[in-house]
Amino acid sequence: MNPYCTYPSPLRSYCHRVAWNVFYKRRRLGLLCRYIAQFGRFPNLFIPKTFNEIILKKLLFDRDPRLTLFADKIAVRAYVQERLGTDAYLTKLYGVYDTFAKIDCDAMPQQFVLKPNHGSAWSRIIRNWGAVDKEQLAAEADGWLKKNYGLLFNEWAYIHIPPKLLAEELLAEEQPIDYRIVCFHGCPRIIYTRIVRNGQKYINMYDMHWNLFPVRYGFPVFPDLAPPSKLDELIKIATTLAHGTDFIRVDLYQIGERIVFGELTNYPNGGQLEFDPPEWDRLFGQFYEL
Repeated sequence: MNPYCTYPSPLRSYCHRVAWNVFYKRRRLGLLCRYIAQFGRFPNLFIPKTFNEIILKKLLFDRDPRLTLFADKIAVRAYVQERLGTDAYLTKLYGVYDTFAKIDCDAMPQQFVLKPNHGSAWSRIIRNWGAVDKEQLAAEADGWLKKNYGLLFNEWAYIHIPPKLLAEELLAEEQPIDYRIVCFHGCPRIIYTRIVRNGQKYINMYDMHWNLFPVRYGFPVFPDLAPPSKLDELIKIATTLAHGTDFIRVDLYQIGERIVFGELTNYPNGGQLEFDPPEWDRLFGQFYEL
C-alpha cells in the first residue's frame, strides 16, 4: 500500500505519489520530494533552521558509522553498558537468533517481546507463548529478516545492520510511558512523552523542568501528566549517552523505580511529524544553533 496517498488534498496526494515513485530510483531526491510534499516548502539544507530540517539533513548527508551502531538494537546494548558503566539499565535479553527456527521454543518464557535488530516499529508482544501460532509468527519474523529497513524507508543508518531476531523481557502489562529525550550537541533540551491508551497515541513536549510546551507534535496532548519521580536521573542518563553527538533522541522508560533503556533514535519520526502551531518547528530548531 502506498502510504503517501492518504491525504485529502489532491495536490498533496500527487506530490506524495511522485515522491514515492522517485524514492526507489533516487533516494536522496526522494527524501527531498517527500519533505516538500509534507511541509510545502523547500528545506534549508546548508544551515538547517527547523527541527525537521535537522533530521532531513542527517538523513541525506550524515554517514557517521556510529549512527549504524545506535540503530542496531543488539550492538547498542554494549555501547549503553560501556557509557553508563553498568548493564542495570538494559532489558533482560533471552536470546539472539539468525532465524526463527533457531529459537528453542521450550526454553522461552511465557511473556516477552520479539523484534528484529535492524528496523523500527517491527515487533510482536508475546503475552502467552503457549497459545501463540508459531508458524504464523515464524513467517512474520523471517519476513522481517528478509527486508532491509534502511532501503525500504531510506534511513541510511539501518542499511548495513546484519539482521537478527532478539527476544527481550516484556516490561509491563500496559504499554509504559516512553520518555524521549532529544539532545542537541550532547545537551538534553526537549523531553517528549509517548503514551498509548485504548489504542490512541498521545505526545506531550516538555522542557527540562517539566514545563509543558504549548505545542502539538502530530498527536493529541495527554492531560495532567505528572513528571516521573526519577526525572533528574533520566536526564543524566540521556546526557551521558548523547555525549559527543550533534543530534540524538534517547528513549527511556521508568517502570516503578527502575529506569530502562529503550533505544537511540537518529531520525525521530523520519522528520515527518508537523508541529501545531508550525512555528515550533523553528523554535525547537534553534537548540541546534546554540
